[in-house]
Amino acid sequence: MGAAHKLRIELRAGERLFHEGDPADCAYLVEAGAIDVKRKQDARVIGTVQAGELLGETGLLDGRPRTAGAVAREPTSVRVITREHLRERLEHADPLVRHLLHLILDRYRTAMGVTGASGLAPDADLLKEDREAAMRRLRELHELEAALAQERVEIALEPVVSLADGTVAAFRAWPSVAGTPIATSAGESGLGPELGRRVLRAAAAAVAPLPGAPKLYVPVAGSHLQAESFERDLHSAIQAANLAADRCVLCVAEAQLMHVAPHARLAQLRGLGFRVGADDFGSGDSSLPALAGLPLDALVLSPSFADGLAPGSRGAEVLKVMAAMAHALRVQVVVTGVASESAAGFVRRYGFELAAGRHYSPPVTPAEAAAITARRWS
Repeated sequence: MGAAHKLRIELRAGERLFHEGDPADCAYLVEAGAIDVKRKQDARVIGTVQAGELLGETGLLDGRPRTAGAVAREPTSVRVITREHLRERLEHADPLVRHLLHLILDRYRTAMGVTGASGLAPDADLLKEDREAAMRRLRELHELEAALAQERVEIALEPVVSLADGTVAAFRAWPSVAGTPIATSAGESGLGPELGRRVLRAAAAAVAPLPGAPKLYVPVAGSHLQAESFERDLHSAIQAANLAADRCVLCVAEAQLMHVAPHARLAQLRGLGFRVGADDFGSGDSSLPALAGLPLDALVLSPSFADGLAPGSRGAEVLKVMAAMAHALRVQVVVTGVASESAAGFVRRYGFELAAGRHYSPPVTPAEAAAITARRWS
């Protein structure tokens, strides 16, 4: 039938979609009608998949042959979900979720008595990597949960320098435990809202009284942004610290922007007086046209942009393009990861306004921030 090569398939009543034992190269979403699932041994209907339900998804994920056949009970239309549709999403999924998914699939297939694997099922080395990554993820979550319970979450403040006059224009807030930055993935977990509340309160309290009224670039996890309490948490933090909303730049990781921060949500925050930025820009897979359509005030570049800057290098050319794009979109850009005078020179020459990195100062404690505001960098 060549079902895997079509995006939509129309079936007559009694027409077979696939046979038991066929290669599992796609899954199906039943758009209208119904599909009966049958085993070859007795031709008995073991289940019926109705409109809006999925069919064949386990075979798509692990690539093993179909464990049953599928026949249209009535005139039916199905949408095809190819392996390519899911492969990239699965590769970028949380390693803990990915590892658990493969374990569940393997145990299910073992119970069904089916052997052999291909398709999206990883090889032994990748399974080992996933297992190790999943364990790291669990440790991060457990450590963060304990740190929150024991009030051990701290913030560090990284100076953001104005390249026009060498003064401190802003601070980037970094949550940490015992001096170790908290992994972004941990912040995107269910602990994100509570972590976000702590960071907002601590960062606002630290930056509000500083001389020169520097802005605060504060990270916002997607899980916190989506929480019902988010706006309440924002206002509570800035009111307690007496910090104006327009001094706050709410930085959402680029990888999260397109999924949890629709245009209307960002516009709403800006309407409340806050500024909105894309954090770690360049590390995700968002398209430039999509990002250009979002109401952003700032782009905080991934440190990778500043790595290995040299005349004529690819990094230097990319930075030139980023500078032109920023001016066209009327957004401020923070170049992070600037580690040397040479890199700082490139950033100045390309017309960027703001930069951060070891060349200027490592992150400091809130107690050290006031002294940093008195410094000037040439």
